[in-house]
Amino acid sequence: MARQALLASLCLLICIACVSAVLPCPPYPRADTPDGVAACRFTGNLGKPRQLVLSPDTGNDLLVLDRISMNSARVIALWDDNGDGFSDPDTEQAMLLNVKVPLTHGLAVKHGFIFVSSDTTVFRYKYEPKQRTPIDLTTQQRVVVNMNADGRGGANRGHWTRSLILSEDGTLYVSIGSMGNVDRTSFRARIRRFPGMTDALIGGPRDFAKGEVFADGVRNTVGLAWGPDGMLWGGDTGADELKRADLGGDVHKNNPGDEINRFQWKNAGRFYGYPYCWSEYALPDNLARGARTQWVWPGFTNYTDEWCNNATNVIKPFTLMSAHTSPLGIAFYGVDYPDAPCRQDGRQDTTALPCAWRGDLFVALHGSWNREVPVGYEVVRVPVSQDMRLDGDQQKVLTHLGINRLWSTDLRPVSVAFDHRGHMYVSSDMTGEIVMVYWAGDKCYEAGIVFTGPDIKALAVDTSAACQAACRDDPQCQFFTFRPNRVDTSNPSCLLKATDVGRRSPADGQPAVSGPKRCYQVVAQQVNATAQAGGGPPRAQSTAVGNDTSASGEASACAAADELDVRRDCGYYGITAQQCLDRQCCYAPSANAGVPWCYYQDAAATFVAPGSNVSLPEHTVGQQPRFRGSQGGEVQPAATASSTLEEVEGAPLVYPPPEASFYGQDIDADTEAATDAPGGGGGEEEEEEDTDVL
Repeated sequence: MARQALLASLCLLICIACVSAVLPCPPYPRADTPDGVAACRFTGNLGKPRQLVLSPDTGNDLLVLDRISMNSARVIALWDDNGDGFSDPDTEQAMLLNVKVPLTHGLAVKHGFIFVSSDTTVFRYKYEPKQRTPIDLTTQQRVVVNMNADGRGGANRGHWTRSLILSEDGTLYVSIGSMGNVDRTSFRARIRRFPGMTDALIGGPRDFAKGEVFADGVRNTVGLAWGPDGMLWGGDTGADELKRADLGGDVHKNNPGDEINRFQWKNAGRFYGYPYCWSEYALPDNLARGARTQWVWPGFTNYTDEWCNNATNVIKPFTLMSAHTSPLGIAFYGVDYPDAPCRQDGRQDTTALPCAWRGDLFVALHGSWNREVPVGYEVVRVPVSQDMRLDGDQQKVLTHLGINRLWSTDLRPVSVAFDHRGHMYVSSDMTGEIVMVYWAGDKCYEAGIVFTGPDIKALAVDTSAACQAACRDDPQCQFFTFRPNRVDTSNPSCLLKATDVGRRSPADGQPAVSGPKRCYQVVAQQVNATAQAGGGPPRAQSTAVGNDTSASGEASACAAADELDVRRDCGYYGITAQQCLDRQCCYAPSANAGVPWCYYQDAAATFVAPGSNVSLPEHTVGQQPRFRGSQGGEVQPAATASSTLEEVEGAPLVYPPPEASFYGQDIDADTEAATDAPGGGGGEEEEEEDTDVL
């Protein structure tokens, strides 16, 4: 009982209740999104959904190319007319096309026609915007053929995706990937274009090998999108197994970087590097020349590093993704729907994504398949300025919660699209799902010992105003809030109001703070004031496990203090203590009767009375940040009358009763750590090609 009482005093739970616009669609499990953003399963009844198309040309319906088998595929229209965030397979989906043809990936719609592709042929059918009846198969035309030609009279398959996109003037752009990892020429690594493809009469099919080369030397550009500048953009996957003795030997782990290319009209027909040159992402420090530097691929003796870095020979990428992440889908927020609502534009659609994201590039990273530590498996935002320059660091918009990149659901993002409501959609071919990402309002947190930095005091003050006044000169004062102290009610504390502040950066939506970014690991030195030598208030303090501002240093520091606490499905409302225990989570009744909280206990922490020789027992409490307790449904716990509560973001803080009991078991900190197995585990595409894509 004493142990439970101690835990009750140490693990003071805070719930920052929040105004939200959570849609009733099922929340996507283990999804980590920026503050205020949520992800849910839009539909989950598909085969291998690949390309998404959503625009005024589709009548705002979401079209998906869905692979059923190696020899059959379909095109399905999905919609959400009732606005609940879920496409009901029985009432809000329609089969447009179902054929015994090995359609692979490509899907495009423009001016009354829909285009699909196999690895050899592009087909065209008549289609009306918002059509929800089967396509008339008698309107089929073969418009491009011979796409698998190898330039030497053969027809090897190689990369089999044939991405399609149409311009407003009816020109069809078709991307084809290489035959192997590193070809000897760029013949099979090009984007070709064909004008007049939405004309009523187009004559016979065009020979792909004779089409105009729009971009040369792009190894496997699967993701294609129009930018706000009217230019075509593409996501290109780099080669594997890179080894150069003069650059450190085996450098394939982080090189070459996967590319985001901007294909300017003035550069039509020019060369982007493959197979002779590759883009540096991260080389050893003593050899690195910086990301996007071009190097010659070993074995091409007629080319040099100098030749590759000459801008008259090779056009460098706009930016890079991490090596092996596979950017299969790209889209710019606001291009297809420039008049769509966005958050903070004064309109009432509270579920639209932020206006600050408009014009930015979103990239679906399918994920690595041959890397010891998996990378990718997420959607990232690339901030782009109005003059088409990088405008900040990449931000993870949809990623797996915790330190492991692999999803327990096997989610692998393929394509990304935006709708007229300001929502984002992501297809996943490995799970047969489409995930919707939208604005849900400020997230609720259940927290134990809150984070404070090594230079931040847990102040003993009586009111919120005193809390703000006491830390006015602290650069992180904006994160502080007042709360009562259950250990000694005569000494309330001034503490950080959100548990993930120390770990997040301004790019993640947190206010800017001075000093280096840090990861914190809670040591939780909060004890009764009477146990402290010399008296004084209870205090909460944490230790910084790293303050290196470099990418590698920050990653290393965070590894020791990352969210081990949220690797399991904890953070539930309304479940029993036994159900909570079955999930290896920690249970505590809430202040709102009948609505218990289930949260996670982290690695062991030692509780020590600062400035004294009094030591308290070890227990598995540690940090408990970033819970998703209210994401599955809106719960507004009632405030306790006995507590002095401070309004935070318009809602009261809520605490459990002082004698709350805590249940659960110690969790091995090594459990479910990042696997060393190759990410993705192969899959149908890798078996077909023995390549990374897809």
